[in-house]
Amino acid sequence: MNMKKLHIIFWGALIVYGQSNLTMDQFLAGVRNSDPVFTGEQITQQRIEREKAALRGIDDWQIESQFGVSYIEPSNPYISGFESVAAAELSGGLSRYFWNSGGSFSGGLSFSGGPVAYASTGPGIDLPDQNYEHSINLGYVQPLLKNFRGRLTKLPIRLKDFEREIDLLERADKREAILASAASAYVDWAYFEARKEILAERLTLAEREYERTKEKFEAHLVDQVDVIRAETSMERARLSLESLNSELTSHLIYMTIISGIEDLSSRKPELDIDELPELKDIGSVQREFKTGSRLIALLRKNIELLEISREGKEEELKTNLNLAGNLSLAKSDGEIGESFILDQPTVSVGLSMDFPLDNKVLLNEIEVNKLSIEEINHQITVLERAQLNAITKIHSTLKSLKPVIELQKKQIEIARRSEEAELAVYQQGRSDFTFVIQAEDAVLASRLAVLETKRTFHKLFYQLEDLTDSFMR
Repeated sequence: MNMKKLHIIFWGALIVYGQSNLTMDQFLAGVRNSDPVFTGEQITQQRIEREKAALRGIDDWQIESQFGVSYIEPSNPYISGFESVAAAELSGGLSRYFWNSGGSFSGGLSFSGGPVAYASTGPGIDLPDQNYEHSINLGYVQPLLKNFRGRLTKLPIRLKDFEREIDLLERADKREAILASAASAYVDWAYFEARKEILAERLTLAEREYERTKEKFEAHLVDQVDVIRAETSMERARLSLESLNSELTSHLIYMTIISGIEDLSSRKPELDIDELPELKDIGSVQREFKTGSRLIALLRKNIELLEISREGKEEELKTNLNLAGNLSLAKSDGEIGESFILDQPTVSVGLSMDFPLDNKVLLNEIEVNKLSIEEINHQITVLERAQLNAITKIHSTLKSLKPVIELQKKQIEIARRSEEAELAVYQQGRSDFTFVIQAEDAVLASRLAVLETKRTFHKLFYQLEDLTDSFMR
């Protein structure tokens, strides 16, 4: 054996044995890494958390300040008692909303002062030409009915929690649909590879038959028509294989796009298409759907959202009754030092109440809310029934495919025996070569039929798991 032949054998072995298998889990991992539905979850969740934090910012301390200068000259000094007043005022304060109680606190300081020119006064009356006024005040308002304990204020936070849960459910449902579709594509890949092997075997057989027939023709043992028939059979087998290769290439391009795995053409699927996944009984499958359906869960989340919205509207219907308290200490004096002695207290406590005479808008919105909940409950019933029907149908089809596969296997055995018998009769010169070709095609058709049925079983199985939302469990 020369070196050239050794190189050919070496590289041929490297190509055959160097092809690494790719499991379905590895392929699906590539899909997870490539599809933005799997990579964008954290961004959405972070946004929702930031929005919640922004809503909680309502209970932050608020600081306010103000500075102003004023000058007043009344049109009639004798009525107002002064000819002119100039003042500078500086004020500042703190305010805060209390999350748990729903009440609001406010407090502040105020400093003002400036020259005062009084109108003419009687003898013995001495008025200062300066006036200073300082004060401190504290106030608190507590709602007693509407927004008691901040029910209305907390409503947007509760809605954000539901938005987060709904986003997780929707994203999980999209992910499972993508993965189930990718798994189905992986099954198609395994099917194409298995079909390719069968068609390659058929081509090899046809080529061998063609060469053998040519030799017999040259030995004047068969007619030229048999050679033509053998060549036609060979070219038909070659065309079938080339067509499949084209389809496989297109499918691998699609799989590369969705998974980001570039070397699929040099790898093989590690899936035994002859090994069928275990099918659970219909009762277990239906229970899985009822307890784990994300579509049903999403609709129920929408009902909970509507119920929260109704709570908010019912809260808005309540009377706006507030308890308010205020304490202030102030002093006004012509001497700046005396004005800081805050000995003029003021205390007030009171109730305020307001309510509309009619609330048609809110009352109608509450009724619309109730009807929307009834409507969604009806949608859940319709969807559940439709999904259960689809699940039952697919499950029944899967059960019926197993005996079909067994019958198809027996058909392959019969076709092989028929092929052997036709070949033997032909070699004895008692039959036409056409019957040999027909018998070989019958074997091919039987093998492809059982392969197609197994492919259908795998794809329907993943479709069933997608319907019951159990593919990612």
